[in-house]
Amino acid sequence: HKNYTDLNKFTLDTNWKMGEQIVKIDENNNASAGAKVQDGEAGRSAYGEKVLERLSKDLTKKFEIEGFSERNLRSMKKFHLFYKLSKINYNLTWTHYCQLVKIKNDKIRKKLEEEIIRHGYTYRELMFLIQKKYSEYSVEESEKKDR
Repeated sequence: HKNYTDLNKFTLDTNWKMGEQIVKIDENNNASAGAKVQDGEAGRSAYGEKVLERLSKDLTKKFEIEGFSERNLRSMKKFHLFYKLSKINYNLTWTHYCQLVKIKNDKIRKKLEEEIIRHGYTYRELMFLIQKKYSEYSVEESEKKDR
C-alpha cells in the first residue's frame, strides 16, 4: 500500500510540474506568436494546440512511453492551473484529476473531490457522476455550446 501511495504522489507531483512547464512554454510561444498571429484569441488558441501536438510527439519519441498524448498534456496544464501543488489531495489518483479538471467551477470541483473521498468513487463512477449531475459545469460542455 505504501508503494502505491508513493507512486501516486510521484505521479501527481510529476504531472503538476509537467503542467507548469507546459504553461511556461505556452506563455513563451504566445509572446512570440503575438506578432505572428492576426486572428486574435482563436488564433492563439490554435497556435497553442499546435504546441501541444508537437510537444506530445517529441516527448513520446524521446521517452518511448505512453502518457504524453495531447489530451493528457492538456489535463496536466489544467491540473497546474486549477491546483496549487500544496493543495493536491494524494487520496485521489491522476485519473480522478483528469475528470476533475474538466469542471470549470472551483466550488463544484471541490465538492466532487469531497464526494470522491467520502464515497470512495472510482474514476468511472466519478465520470458517470459528472455526466449525470454536473455536465453543465463541464469545460467540454461549455465549449460545445460556444461553437
